[in-house]
Amino acid sequence: MHHQTNHPQQQNPQAIAHDIRSIEVKQIAFRIDGLLIPKRSQQQTPVYFSEIQFQKDDELYHRFFAEIHT
Repeated sequence: MHHQTNHPQQQNPQAIAHDIRSIEVKQIAFRIDGLLIPKRSQQQTPVYFSEIQFQKDDELYHRFFAEIHT
């Protein structure tokens, strides 16, 4: 699903250069909360991963990258 917002605070170059998506990795059914993928005209810009937490988790960074790299 493709989501696009037009908030004024997103008028910086990084926000304009990306679309945000939530994707699922089929093999293990691991859903990433957000994946900011460069638009076709901005493919030289980096891809950003977003994981939303509503509680403190000191191991989030390590666990998140371990899960997406396995």
